[in-house]
Amino acid sequence: MQVLLNLKYLKLTVIFILMLLCSNMVLAQGYLGIVNEHELTQNDFEVVSTKKSRAQPDIIVTTKVLRHRQLALHITQQHIIYGRTKVIGKKIKLQNTGEQPLQITKMPSLALNIPLGDYEYSVLENGWSHELKLNTRKFNSSTWEMISDNGRSSEVMSPWFAFREKNKGKTYLGQLAWSGNWQMRFRPLNKYISLELGEYFDNGQLNLLPGASIELPEAVYAIVAGDLDDAANALHRYQREYVIPVNARNNPPLVQFNSWFPYQNKLTLNQAKDLINDAADLGCEAFVLDAGWYNQHNWQREVGNWHSSRTLFPNGLGELAAYSREKGLKFGIWFEIESLGDSSALYHEHLEWCLQRKGQPATSGNRYHLDFSNPEAFNWALQSIENIMQECNGLDWVKLDYNIAIGSEFETLAGDRPGNLLHNHVQAYYRFLDTLRQRHPDLIIENCASGALRYDLGIVAHTHTSWISDETTPAPSLALAWGSTLQFLPRINNHWVVGKGNHNPNIDQTLPPGYWDYMFRIPMNGQFGISSRVFDWQQPLLNTAKENVKLYKKIRTVIADADTYHLTPQPDYKQPQGWMALQYVAPGAAKSVIMVYRMENGAPAYQAFPRGLQARRKYEISIDGESRGKFQGRVLAKKGINVHLPTDFRAAIVEIKALK
Repeated sequence: MQVLLNLKYLKLTVIFILMLLCSNMVLAQGYLGIVNEHELTQNDFEVVSTKKSRAQPDIIVTTKVLRHRQLALHITQQHIIYGRTKVIGKKIKLQNTGEQPLQITKMPSLALNIPLGDYEYSVLENGWSHELKLNTRKFNSSTWEMISDNGRSSEVMSPWFAFREKNKGKTYLGQLAWSGNWQMRFRPLNKYISLELGEYFDNGQLNLLPGASIELPEAVYAIVAGDLDDAANALHRYQREYVIPVNARNNPPLVQFNSWFPYQNKLTLNQAKDLINDAADLGCEAFVLDAGWYNQHNWQREVGNWHSSRTLFPNGLGELAAYSREKGLKFGIWFEIESLGDSSALYHEHLEWCLQRKGQPATSGNRYHLDFSNPEAFNWALQSIENIMQECNGLDWVKLDYNIAIGSEFETLAGDRPGNLLHNHVQAYYRFLDTLRQRHPDLIIENCASGALRYDLGIVAHTHTSWISDETTPAPSLALAWGSTLQFLPRINNHWVVGKGNHNPNIDQTLPPGYWDYMFRIPMNGQFGISSRVFDWQQPLLNTAKENVKLYKKIRTVIADADTYHLTPQPDYKQPQGWMALQYVAPGAAKSVIMVYRMENGAPAYQAFPRGLQARRKYEISIDGESRGKFQGRVLAKKGINVHLPTDFRAAIVEIKALK
């Protein structure tokens, strides 16, 4: 047994070395950053020590400590190989060993040198209600740089990139595990192109004090002989096996009903009970009470008053929680725990708990931003949630929103600008989430930030599911499903059926049931939910909804942890045309699901060419429950599967199941 284990580790080590060699990285001369206005490379350092270890049986870590030849700076670098996922992690720790501060203006976690070639690069662009739009451009051998300094990691763009060399069929994909500000740069260097990704410090500079140290966020990358989906699936496997915490209560992903769209912060006890009745009848499994449950006058300005409104809920929230559970639904509540509204009690009591800017608490609109690196603020926030938990005899779900873009300029109460104040808050917020999970292991934690404006590899390591957009209209939701499943494992992409348009929870009941199927099946590309005026639904729509909830429960175990193949390009957000098809292949390739959508001006039929199946294995194919025959995987890959839909705005579910 020991011999077999050693052989396994030897294979992993060989794979790691080959990946480093194949990447053509010049680690000995690689760019490190800018310190005291000087650009540093590894040639400026001497190696103090090198060590190899195993963080887990299948995780190999190479740790190298470097000492600068002139500056009082030590850098600890870690290269981490994550099993057989083809993903390598890079971690950096900086330490000032001298008696003077060091000014660090740039220190990317990832500085990957790749050979010159004919490349195109892709990024994921974001904005409120149109997140995760893939933008691909040709790299024209000039420097390209992006600084994300709004405070939310994916406010404008995700900390994610892909470089693709078509002629050689190789894809480089990188991702930063960070929920604050960051910067990314692609630039030519002699015979190489440098791909850099790392944290952006407050005010553009980290002042590392004597004796101080800082650990920068981890960056991960994959170098894959294949296309964008092949590289993305390597990252998905890494997320599945090493990053995303799986809560048994949300595995498989629950069908949830959220209260926001039917009433929007004006929900009374009796109205909530009626929604719970309807949600239970539809087959939902959790009910989440969204913003406004603490509301007296203005829900936005009263954020931070985490006490249930006795006007809306005379006996407190415990009555509603008990009612939800009586109906067989788990119960959850919305918080915006990092923010204070300017009408909250804490705003008048403890503004010193907030991040500071120019001698005043940092603000965005009518909200102020707590600093969780302050133990008092941390403990207050934790106690606030646990008080509501006690009132409800426990919670099954918390939705943690973040509707504040706080920027990048901060200082201490004394006026100092160390450059790491938001860094400290983000790290403390991670600890806050971990503390919640440790104290309440059955609690499902949902990440949200005005949609997906803080949706990154860092935050998903501490939560269970994430809201992908406040835009819920069917047309843009197709593109959102496409983009979210490119960046992340499907199980954590949470979206809902709502109605006609953004913040319009009415469904046109004059449309035929085929359109309703289309509408319900769009948010099934991850974690599925409903937030609509269900009390207005007539029986035909109710029946369609129930059937689609049953359908999702049937296919969700395939979708949740699957490799994802985007069989068609990402559709337009405003007016999607033609067809969209997303394929999910469960680990082991015994089951697969293809979600197929005929959009506006679509041809009568679409030929889906499945990927990721085993060539010699025989599979049974069914479309919307109707058997279409049995075929070998290689036949399906070559000849495809014909899907016919009679008109625009229709959807089909192709199920592929291996025969024993």
